[in-house]
Amino acid sequence: MKRLSLLLIVLFHFVLVPAQNLLHYAVSSNGEKGECLFPEDESGNVVFSSIIDVPCSADSIMLFADDYISAQNISDRCVIKNLSRSSRTSTYSIQLNIGKQMWGVEYWGSPLFVFTRDASHVKFKCIIEARNRKFKYSLVDFETNRNTIRGEAKNDGQPNVIHWQRVNSLTKEKNDYASKNDPKKRKVKEVLFDFNSQIAYEACLYQAEFDATKRFEDGLKNLKWTDDFMDNTPVVSNSEMNLNKKVQGRNFTFSLFGDGFFTQSGGIGIKSADLSSNYSNYKGFLLEKNCNVFITSDDHSYEQAGAQELIKQVMIDGFWNVVEDINQAHFVLKYYVNLEGRDKACLVVLTPDGNTQLELARTGSSESASENREVARDLYLAHIMPLYKKIETKKYPKSFNEFIK
Repeated sequence: MKRLSLLLIVLFHFVLVPAQNLLHYAVSSNGEKGECLFPEDESGNVVFSSIIDVPCSADSIMLFADDYISAQNISDRCVIKNLSRSSRTSTYSIQLNIGKQMWGVEYWGSPLFVFTRDASHVKFKCIIEARNRKFKYSLVDFETNRNTIRGEAKNDGQPNVIHWQRVNSLTKEKNDYASKNDPKKRKVKEVLFDFNSQIAYEACLYQAEFDATKRFEDGLKNLKWTDDFMDNTPVVSNSEMNLNKKVQGRNFTFSLFGDGFFTQSGGIGIKSADLSSNYSNYKGFLLEKNCNVFITSDDHSYEQAGAQELIKQVMIDGFWNVVEDINQAHFVLKYYVNLEGRDKACLVVLTPDGNTQLELARTGSSESASENREVARDLYLAHIMPLYKKIETKKYPKSFNEFIK
C-alpha cells in the first residue's frame, strides 16, 4: 500500500509540472549571458526566418512545404500540430524532443520503476507563407523545457535565457560551495565534479537543441521543388547521438533527477588521453600511470550507475585517462552485479580483447542504482586507490603479471 501511495505521488508530480510552468519559467539569465546559439531579434526574441525565390506557384509551395513538415512527424523526436491553414498561409506547432534521460524511483533500496524521458523539448511555431515564386518561413514563439535539477535553476524559458540561467545558477552554487569547503577533501572534490558535470551536460543539451532546430530550418530552406520522391526522414546530429548513445556499455545520460552525467570536459583540470597509444602497440604494464582505461558495465541501470561512479572517481584522481572507445584503451574496468544467490557487485580488470581478466573485488549489493553508486565508490577507495601507490613505486602485485606486455 505504501509503495502504491508513493507511486501515485510521483506520477501526480509529473502531471502537475505543466501547471507550475510560471513558477519554473526563467525571465532572466541570472547573470551574464555567454555565447548564444539561437538568433535573436532586437527585442530579444528567437526568430529564424527567410524569404526564398522559388520556381513554383503559391499552391505548389504550400503543398511542398506541408509535405516536408508532415514528414518530420514520423519519429518520436518531432511532434507537429497544424494550428491554421489557408490557401497562402499555414501555421504549425512544432515540438522537438531532445536526448533521453533515465529516471527512477526507489523505496527502501528497491527500484519501484525506471523509465526513459526526453532530456528537453524545444517548442515553436512555424509559419509558412506563399506567393507566386516566393516562399517565406518564420520560426517564432520559442520555448525550451528542460527537466528539473536541484537548486535555483529553472526549467522553462526562451532557449538562450533558460540555458544561461541554468548554467549561471549552477556556477554560482558551485562557487559558493567551493568558497565554504576545503577543495583538498575528497567529498568536496566529488561535489565539485558533479557541479562541473551537470554544467557540461547543460552545454551538450544546448548544442543538441540548436542543432535539431537548425536542421529543421535547413530542411525548409532547401526544399526540392519537384514531384520526385524525397527522403524526408529526420537525421540525428552528432550532438544528439552523443546524448542518446550507449557509451562503454552503459547509458551515458543515465540520471536520477539529472545528477548522473560525467564528462572529461568537466572543467576540473582533467588531462587529455594519448589516443595514439593503446593495447595493441603498448609495451609494459597495462595499468601504468597515464594509461587509457575503458570503464564499462552490463546493461542494467543499476550496473550503469556503478560504472558511472567509477568513471567519476577515476577522473577525479587523473591517474588513468578515461576513454570512450575500447579500441583506444590499454585495459578495461568492468562493474557488474551478480544476482545469483545473494546479490553481489563485482569489479573486474581485463584486457580489451577479453583474453585476460582478474577479479579485483566483490561485495554485497542490490538492484538499487543509489546503492550501486555507493558500492562502486567503496570498491574504488578500498581496492583501486591503494593500487595507484603500488604502481607508482613499480611494486606491481603478482596477480597482475598477465597485464605486463
